[in-house]
Amino acid sequence: MDRERATAFIDELHSAQQELYGGGGADPVRRLLDPDIVWHVPGESPIAGCYEGAEEVIAYMLRRRDLAGGTF
Repeated sequence: MDRERATAFIDELHSAQQELYGGGGADPVRRLLDPDIVWHVPGESPIAGCYEGAEEVIAYMLRRRDLAGGTF
């Protein structure tokens, strides 16, 4: 993937995440994630861990949104 295409994808993912964190639905994020994604969150916070698969990653994002009270 060339830099321009990668940048466009990251921008689209960030936009979908922003919508999700603002209270929107998960479908825009789900559409962009590979079903076999592995998402690592370092540290020892309540959301730290390894999330495997698109549904676990989305559940992590929704939990993060809930923990932030929708202010993230």
